[in-house]
Amino acid sequence: MKIWDFIFPEGKEIIIWGAGKNGLMWFNTLVSMDKKIKCFFDKNAKQNEIKNGMQCLKPIEQKNFQGKYIVLISPMSNVDEIYLQAKQYGFEEIIIGNMIKFIPNDKNILMDNMFPGLGHFYSLYPDLINLQAQYETVKKCAVSNNQSDGIDLNKEKQIQLLYEMNKMFDSRIKWADINDLAESNYRYRIHNQAYPINDALVLLFFIKDFKT
Repeated sequence: MKIWDFIFPEGKEIIIWGAGKNGLMWFNTLVSMDKKIKCFFDKNAKQNEIKNGMQCLKPIEQKNFQGKYIVLISPMSNVDEIYLQAKQYGFEEIIIGNMIKFIPNDKNILMDNMFPGLGHFYSLYPDLINLQAQYETVKKCAVSNNQSDGIDLNKEKQIQLLYEMNKMFDSRIKWADINDLAESNYRYRIHNQAYPINDALVLLFFIKDFKT
């Protein structure tokens, strides 16, 4: 199943909240994927207004819609306000269109939205409360010079390994540039943005240290 089919299931109609530039962009995107659009909601909608062949309605006049549809919030601003308003109208499935750049004032908006919870591997947002608790624990361990729970830092060995790896730097492999079309004895090439040189060097030094 494609991610779009999970977020916007087949047969479920979508209300696009906001009929501005972003709303029209979402309309074109969803129509191109054969998704069903019910209408636009816009606080500035005029009477009998039509946008891209769809009704454009004022949200305050449409409380009878309730939870039948998916609401897609398209604006960049006032997202918290729109989200809460949609909730008050009884909508249960609410998608924030610009989720990547949206930082909510109310973290509960994230908790009950159709995205992984705070701190989840796939979440765009950390769980700040949990992060603060972990920070305080680590800070106490640093002050008392104790090990973190369940982690053997083995500091002496790490420092020794760092010295050994530093000695290997001058004998590092001379990789070709990724933009150089000439043949090379090595698959890896420098200036590879997907796997930068610092990561490649550390892995190389780990392997050399392990083999010796």
